[in-house]
Amino acid sequence: MESDRRTKSVQFTEVGKAYSEKIIPKIKNAERKAMSDLSEEQRVALLETTKLFMKHFQKYIYAEE
Repeated sequence: MESDRRTKSVQFTEVGKAYSEKIIPKIKNAERKAMSDLSEEQRVALLETTKLFMKHFQKYIYAEE
């Protein structure tokens, strides 16, 4: 799908790969803990707002220049 502008391919250096393997579990853990601090109502509101933001964000990212 080379014509699909939403698809990107990246390659890490060995240093980048080692760093990502170290940091990603910490990020996932922090995200899980932070989400668990929110009430169900707050999580729903966050997800709905994020969806709306992404809709507007994509409109500008994919707009013809």
